[in-house]
Amino acid sequence: MAGLVRMHIMEDIELWNISRGRICRAGAQEIFNIVGRVRTFKYGDRLFYRLNGGEEREAFVFSGQGDCRRLMNEGDFNIDTIHERELKRDNHLCFRLEKTDRRQKRSEIRFRVCLNEGSRPEFRLIPGQIDDAHEAGQVVDGKWRVGRDETGASFLEIRPEDSGYDRIILFGSRKWKSAYSVYARFRITAWTGLRDHGIGFAFRWSPHACGRGKNLPSRWTSGIGMYYFPRNLPRPGLSVTYGVDVHYDEKSRYVGEHVLAQGFFSPWRWFLGSIQSNLLRFRYPLSQLVPGEAYCMRMIAAPDAHTLTVWKEGKREPPPQVRARRPHEWLKRGCAGIIAHHCALKVYEFEVE
Repeated sequence: MAGLVRMHIMEDIELWNISRGRICRAGAQEIFNIVGRVRTFKYGDRLFYRLNGGEEREAFVFSGQGDCRRLMNEGDFNIDTIHERELKRDNHLCFRLEKTDRRQKRSEIRFRVCLNEGSRPEFRLIPGQIDDAHEAGQVVDGKWRVGRDETGASFLEIRPEDSGYDRIILFGSRKWKSAYSVYARFRITAWTGLRDHGIGFAFRWSPHACGRGKNLPSRWTSGIGMYYFPRNLPRPGLSVTYGVDVHYDEKSRYVGEHVLAQGFFSPWRWFLGSIQSNLLRFRYPLSQLVPGEAYCMRMIAAPDAHTLTVWKEGKREPPPQVRARRPHEWLKRGCAGIIAHHCALKVYEFEVE
């Protein structure tokens, strides 16, 4: 496979969703995340940034110690303290890396921002017309890239080595509030989570809680339509859910999740996978969606019903496997996007209408 490996690499810092002189999408949420890696990171190093001559702020960098669900490797960072109102059409970002031996290393980049402001839910992704993922969508988590296979087909991609907890890219505007349909055609290249994994859509998305440079919260608020495989839990796999400030409370209870409806994609694979996981303790139990296969997924969020449908590419679209009739709509507005949970995949099409 010949991939279009495009990212901005400075001496010490690798940026995954910003490229010099190229357009970066914003407006999908109020927070403009910047993700990347400190290539020369050592435990105790600190990273600071300054945007457009403003105040200097610290960025959260994963040290490899403790549990940071959203970052996987030592040196990975996610800046979650830039608000949309701080952005200009042309932006100047300066970094200062403070090493443990007191050395100061500086770098900078200029990048352009295009703000998605339309209130009409309408979007179509054509991977072959972009060089970087951030030209089409707003990256929240993960190293999304544009790839191309030996046939010339283009796709958005999360590679196995870049997979992890909720790799998220958003499309459109946070001002979307009418009913809309989301469609994707994709191929799972690997499930990388043994305990749990999944693939699906975010709709009516809101930003994560902000960590102010000290941590990276995993609290989330969004509609979710996805396939999810949790080991040791008797869930059927497909679900439509609203999450409102979802988190673990002081008693380790998972709160804020509202499941509207659930269903199966493949009941027999669910049954065999449950036996393998819970009774036979297989390390790699069967998942209902098979790596290497191409699938289509459609989510409709409308006042009369929220539905989710999954089918194999080349087959006729079936009736929805999940249908929530006249659902309580916990969230009234927000963009749509892709969530890859411990999943490596290639996305060939993504549409909102």
